[in-house]
Amino acid sequence: MSARRLKAARLAVLVERVEEFGHGAGDGAATARRFQETFARAVRGHWGVENNLHWIMDVGFREDQSRARTGYAAENLATLRRLALNLLKREKTKKRGIRAKQLNAGWDHAYLLRLVGI
Repeated sequence: MSARRLKAARLAVLVERVEEFGHGAGDGAATARRFQETFARAVRGHWGVENNLHWIMDVGFREDQSRARTGYAAENLATLRRLALNLLKREKTKKRGIRAKQLNAGWDHAYLLRLVGI
């Protein structure tokens, strides 16, 4: 992750603990456990999606090997890669992986035009 993105990334979590005394006491621990489990599932789900996307971008588009470093080149290329990924995922006529669809688009001009929607 770039330093600029890391600086912009923020996560805010508010955990509130309420202790009850008297009638109904003891329910707070069960509520806190349910919250922890729910929160943990949400975090794992988010990172599962993030890791899957980054794996596709790295393996399918070789994003980590990109040497674009100056100006907005890295951002612009990342936008184009994500656009290409979305076009490849949207195309359902060929049941192949992203990499195979990329190669097919490079070899077959008609398939490329179908991907772009022309």
